[in-house]
Amino acid sequence: MKAQLIIPAGGFGTRLGRGIPKALVNIGKKPIIYWTLRKLLNIKWSFPTIIVVPQNYIDKFKSILSQYFQDNEFVIIEGGPERQHSVYNGLQHLHPETEIVAIHDCARPFVPIRCVQECIEKAYTLGSATVAIPVTDTILEVDEKMFLRSTPNRKLLYQCQTPQAFKKEIILDAHEKARKQNLLFTDDASLAHYMGNQVGVVFGDPINIKITLPYDIAMSECLLGIETNESH
Repeated sequence: MKAQLIIPAGGFGTRLGRGIPKALVNIGKKPIIYWTLRKLLNIKWSFPTIIVVPQNYIDKFKSILSQYFQDNEFVIIEGGPERQHSVYNGLQHLHPETEIVAIHDCARPFVPIRCVQECIEKAYTLGSATVAIPVTDTILEVDEKMFLRSTPNRKLLYQCQTPQAFKKEIILDAHEKARKQNLLFTDDASLAHYMGNQVGVVFGDPINIKITLPYDIAMSECLLGIETNESH
């Protein structure tokens, strides 16, 4: 199968308290995008990875990536106001021969390779797939006045992660329909499912955290310490 990767990297680190794109915030002495690509480029992708960045930041990303990944080719394009718009822009730059599209948040630099491979394989079989982990806490649904409304069955609840992978024609069609209907989703598996596609779930990993808050930077630096120690 011929697979291509899209990395949405257009978000700003507002909740991190930084005034720069989140992908350029450092963990240790290197930006988040370095750590994410360091992991994902261990997979042999059929075509260059597409990285979707904020407006006016293409040159900055090109400069940074050229420092760390001289032997790799990337397609770097501008994103839109929301994640969904950025992914749509990325889909417009897929190679014509791409069969499977994998989409992974730049803010998840610790994704295990197993998760990526299994997600791609399930998408090849079913058409659509996402990585997710079972929730471990009891989840409460509350109303607008912060009163308990219901307690969903925890056994049926999973926390969505990325990557998510799709046959190219499925995710292209889903995004086109969403644009025409002015629908906005926070992830692509939910979008694909809403449009009538079956989505398989691959067991993820708790280490596959999404960097959102300052606490996550500290956690990431701890995880990098663990990775470094284990590699010796």
